[in-house]
Amino acid sequence: MSKDAPRIEFRTRPALRDWLARHHADSGSVWCVTFKKHHPDCLPFGEVVEELMCWGWIDSSVRGVDDDRMMHLISPRK
Repeated sequence: MSKDAPRIEFRTRPALRDWLARHHADSGSVWCVTFKKHHPDCLPFGEVVEELMCWGWIDSSVRGVDDDRMMHLISPRK
């Protein structure tokens, strides 16, 4: 199930907010791909969590993508 979830890369908080505004009510789980702290395009995970909470979403599993990126499985709270 989570292996098949789409991957969506977010570089900014507004991009994540816009995606959640459009899809929070009709999307299932997705992998939220963000850059790690050392990368200039890092989106701090605390900001991701704040946006998720605003839209009734939660995070669960975490996986590495490569040396620069990681991904969190995010989904609507049930």
